[in-house]
Amino acid sequence: RPSGGRAELSLMLLGGAAGGIDDNIRNWYRQMRLDPPDAATIAGLETVEVLGEVSPLVEIYGNYSGMGYPDLDDAGLLGAFGRLPGQLLFIKMVGPRAEIEAERENFIRFCLSLTQR
Repeated sequence: RPSGGRAELSLMLLGGAAGGIDDNIRNWYRQMRLDPPDAATIAGLETVEVLGEVSPLVEIYGNYSGMGYPDLDDAGLLGAFGRLPGQLLFIKMVGPRAEIEAERENFIRFCLSLTQR
């Protein structure tokens, strides 16, 4: 959640398919007050490896409003997903656009560093 002008990284592990990756990507677009993408757009997203599998790398810029946290104009969101047996891991960073742009490569490195024990 963005607060105090700082980007925040969150990880959330949910059981099952957790609504599916495409639907969750669309929800992230809505949180940024943007029209949700169609399946072809989602299929064309850049990818990143998470837990040994390919995940869409979601990169969105707009005005954040979501999850009960304060609204943030000129915001950015980076997101990816990891699959575990019977679970879906959500990796999401939200904050001021400039901070998200500056942290993009670190976000990708973080996703690549995740391992399953």
